[in-house]
Amino acid sequence: MITVEPFQFISQTEKGGTYTFDSPRTGTFVFGTRKAGSINGSHYHKGIEPLKDPELFYLFTGKGVVRLLNVLTQERKEIEVEGPCRITFPKNIWHELEALTDISFMECNSLEQHARDTFRLDEG
Repeated sequence: MITVEPFQFISQTEKGGTYTFDSPRTGTFVFGTRKAGSINGSHYHKGIEPLKDPELFYLFTGKGVVRLLNVLTQERKEIEVEGPCRITFPKNIWHELEALTDISFMECNSLEQHARDTFRLDEG
């Protein structure tokens, strides 16, 4: 359903950690923070927008639970994630992220691209 790829660890100092990651995309990105206990997403993408097929979601900090539903097969899955990592959401995979702690993240798309290719289960 999805892949979760940890970032490449470079070093850790008293200032913090350094990591690298490769992204096959460039352009306008979305960065966000969410409070612990919040539920985010609760949607899927049909692949109308190239940057949502698949969606690349970078969780920089925090822990969460990703809930998934394949809208074509009805297969369900739940995965615990912890930043830093990259989560790849293929099209037609409904997803939501419950923040178990405060989190920070980035999406590799613009808000306009997101709006054009975001669907709720009742919108099909």
